[in-house]
Amino acid sequence: MFERQGYYALLQYSDAPERLEYINIGVALFLPSKKEVLVRFSHGLRRVERMFGKQPHGYLNLLKTDFAGRLSALKGVDHRELSKFANSRVNKIRIAGIQSILVEREPQVEIDELFDQLVGEDEVGSRRKKVAAELKDKFEVAGVDLLLEKPEPVQLPQGVTVEAPYAYQNGFYNLIDAVRLDGNGADALARASERAVVGQWLRQYSIKLGHPKQLVVVGDFASTDNRFRSAVDQMMREHFVKLYDFEMLDMLIEDIRKNSHPH
Repeated sequence: MFERQGYYALLQYSDAPERLEYINIGVALFLPSKKEVLVRFSHGLRRVERMFGKQPHGYLNLLKTDFAGRLSALKGVDHRELSKFANSRVNKIRIAGIQSILVEREPQVEIDELFDQLVGEDEVGSRRKKVAAELKDKFEVAGVDLLLEKPEPVQLPQGVTVEAPYAYQNGFYNLIDAVRLDGNGADALARASERAVVGQWLRQYSIKLGHPKQLVVVGDFASTDNRFRSAVDQMMREHFVKLYDFEMLDMLIEDIRKNSHPH
């Protein structure tokens, strides 16, 4: 039986930290004896925007990624050190309500239950739902949906969990994610940057473990110009992330057909 003494804490967001008005957006689980930190954030923004008004989605995602990376540096710390970290930060995302917990199950199961009890999944933005549904339709029309797997989430040392709806093997285990990269340029760039950084972390960590994985991003660029697309493509290549345009998936579909078998 898995049994470890640990700590959990709420992750809270405020658009105006000086007013001390925060809302729960996630939870963190610390296992000092295992030197492990797990982080789970809510995907949706409805609750945040109901309290603070319209928020820049891409920027908030970058804040989450950065904060998860900071938490990963707290592996092995005790309650006193966690409290010191919490009290030293007055930023848009903070940890609060640190509590002891006896973890008797797999850590991922434990943090998922804590998240459901303390935070609850906010409604995922309709734009994210739409782009995921569009990708699903494209794979079904191409007849490759049965060649794809549903990958398990990957917990990275930086405290970030990589989740993707599809995966296939071609030497690397490719985790396929879809993202809308149109609209506000700053938000689109932030979404692309987040995936580039996380994709590089995923590749480095998985190669170190001897089970190489890589992130494959399917980007819906819609009306964005070619200069933006080229810049995103270059950034992805520099971070060893594969990028495909939503409207040009022939090469990805052919690679899936070539390397996969029905499940």
